[in-house]
Amino acid sequence: MIKKKLTLRMFFLVIGMSSIVQAQETTYEREIIVMFRPGVIELPAGITEATLAQVIFTQIDVQNALEMRDTELIIKAFSNFQLSDTLGISRTGEVVRLTNRSNIYKIRFGVGENISHVAADLSTFPSVIYAEPNGIAIPVQLYPNDEHFDDPNYPGQGGYQWNLLNTGQYGGTDDADIDVPEAWDITTGSINTKIGIIDFGVMSSHVDLNGKVLGDVEYYGYHGTHVAGIAAAKTNNTNGIAGVDWNAQIISQNIGYQDDAGIADAVMDAVNAGADIINNSWVLCSNCNNWPPTPRYSSTVRLAFADAYNLGTVSVAAIGNYNSSVFYYPADFGQGIITIGATDRTDSCWVSSSNSGSSYGSHIDAVAPGKDILSTVTYYKSQYNGYYDLKTGTSMAAPHVSGLSGLLLAENNNLYNDDIEQIIRISADDKGALGWDQYYGTGRINTHRALNFINSPYTVNQWSSSSAFIVASTDFELQQFSGVLGIPYGWYWVKQHIVNATVTFPQSFAVAPIVWCRGASTVGFSDDLVDSQTFGLNWSKPIPGTVTSSGATLMTYIYELRRFCLGETEDCPIEGWFPTSVGNVVFAYTALGIHTIPPPDNLQITITGLKPLLSWDPVNVEASILDGYHVYRKIGNNPWERLTDELQNETNFIDNSIRESDKMNGVWISYRATSVISGQESAPSDNVGLWGNQLLVKYKMISDIPKKYDLGRNYPNPFNPLSVINYSLPEKSFVTLKIYNLIGKEIKTILYETEKAGFKNVVWDSKDEYGIPVPSGVYIYKLTAASNESGKSFTKSNKMVLIK
Repeated sequence: MIKKKLTLRMFFLVIGMSSIVQAQETTYEREIIVMFRPGVIELPAGITEATLAQVIFTQIDVQNALEMRDTELIIKAFSNFQLSDTLGISRTGEVVRLTNRSNIYKIRFGVGENISHVAADLSTFPSVIYAEPNGIAIPVQLYPNDEHFDDPNYPGQGGYQWNLLNTGQYGGTDDADIDVPEAWDITTGSINTKIGIIDFGVMSSHVDLNGKVLGDVEYYGYHGTHVAGIAAAKTNNTNGIAGVDWNAQIISQNIGYQDDAGIADAVMDAVNAGADIINNSWVLCSNCNNWPPTPRYSSTVRLAFADAYNLGTVSVAAIGNYNSSVFYYPADFGQGIITIGATDRTDSCWVSSSNSGSSYGSHIDAVAPGKDILSTVTYYKSQYNGYYDLKTGTSMAAPHVSGLSGLLLAENNNLYNDDIEQIIRISADDKGALGWDQYYGTGRINTHRALNFINSPYTVNQWSSSSAFIVASTDFELQQFSGVLGIPYGWYWVKQHIVNATVTFPQSFAVAPIVWCRGASTVGFSDDLVDSQTFGLNWSKPIPGTVTSSGATLMTYIYELRRFCLGETEDCPIEGWFPTSVGNVVFAYTALGIHTIPPPDNLQITITGLKPLLSWDPVNVEASILDGYHVYRKIGNNPWERLTDELQNETNFIDNSIRESDKMNGVWISYRATSVISGQESAPSDNVGLWGNQLLVKYKMISDIPKKYDLGRNYPNPFNPLSVINYSLPEKSFVTLKIYNLIGKEIKTILYETEKAGFKNVVWDSKDEYGIPVPSGVYIYKLTAASNESGKSFTKSNKMVLIK
């Protein structure tokens, strides 16, 4: 990419926007971008810009139109483009056709020429595919208006980065974060993943970013640096902050001072440099130095995102900071864009004023934390002991999603971009109105749940089908085309055909899976032929209500075109089938689900209060499909009996119904458990058991007195809501057992008494001293014992994790 030298130092957003506008007001504001049909104009060999007199025209109407205006210069928008660049290999290994940019030009006019009128006039010419005013982009970020930043005195309790770990600190809401610490137990990312930061430069020398940044390293600004840190700052390095993806590399592509051609180049430069994900925390605008700026659409930039999509790249975009449903781009480009809004530390949509806050609308996919987000910047801030600061905006929300996309790819590099988008959508924590809504989309992202969806017992199945058939067709309708790739200008008879495929899954599921289609691998168009053809985007979808455990019905559209002629339509010359005939339609789809319902794992039995306590690991499935668990018991040679008339929603069960005679006779008592998902019961777990007389006071489960004091690991861990704590007393001792949270606040005293020597256990029910359930989080249990015999003392503490 050809770029102009800059040093981006925006201390206030308005100043930053004004500097961009002022630097370019004599160039891009006097330019339009035009995509001509091949052969319409030609520049002299060896040059990339020419005066009107130097240009060779094959269409006299274009030449006359430009000669009638104050045309100064005609410039190749993509001077380095080669025809070989129209073919590419996607990230998933497929050969795809890309936009031919050799016929895209910037045309510059003299001061006073109304470029909007010029673009509108040229758009009507048969030889012009599109014509539109040129322009720039600005970041969608605000300085926070709240001077009371977070208190740094409690590390480990969420601290400044409430977005990653929120325990309710400083007025927040417990768990109003993206659950990333739990996700890091699965993966912390891969150095093979590359996140493109399409922005205003990234400070490659920052202590939390150095060694990670490629691309335009000579340009850096605070906004791009802040965004990059959220997505992928160095983590676990004793410095600064944690990034969502610890290990991803960053490809910085600077769009400061760039017009639409430069922005499109930045997108494709990042993709060509290997970016798996591109983060776009900016909007296209006119009237850019006023608030709110005027949104601006660019076909040139849209083409770049369409090519990125077809090459398998994940594109994430901030929805905008204008607290309105007005569409801004690239967030509203549609297919191939993950559009993200912003939340605050209480899981509410971020709103600052009537025209400042997270935008919303029909194009939003999900939300992520965006208010008061601590990350890397280019200037020193003594309050945070280095180059870190808080910033607010949907700019800050988007890189959370880019980081999550990186974690998903690190865990499964075979995921398509449509797979990643849909997994992020379906795994989000639903907020606001039930289901999708225009403020939250499908909800606030949940990194841990997203990663669970691509791990056992779930499987991501990527299949395809070519068994297509036409189910309905329109009559031929007369339509004019003057800007659709592959279709010469003129009038056509157009017939739309709805094409279906009834697919049987190669492997059936225990319950109906979630199904979506992958556009880049599909051969079929949407119901908008012009949009599909102009940007080369294929499309299909499953028909709602048709997905079962064994199959689904998919749909797409194809179009039959005949050139206009006098007489019967069927007698007019056939132009072709777009994008293909019915026999060559391909449906590419993904089915995410569970093939076999997993039984509870790690079933264990302990004795508490002379009663059997059963516990097991929670089945790793989405709560919405998990009905619960059943517990079964077998006494001696009797048949198995189910102990739970109602489904057991917790992963603990105390058996209160054993007869005294079975205890006295010492019969063997067995237990097992099953899980129930969407009404279907799993196979049973492994059996566990005990002798009946182990439940009598006189029976000693362990005959020896322990030789030393000890505090064991609680079980289960993580737990909900019960967990057993084991400890050992070699001598009669005064025992204290207390529960604390991570900041050292005492939650509950479980023991405060003298106990005899022996192997001991108690159960904590995750309630505090007042009987109130405590929130999810990490807790510390601490045992202190002082011998009544020898005077020895013992203290030990361990951590436990409560997950609700």
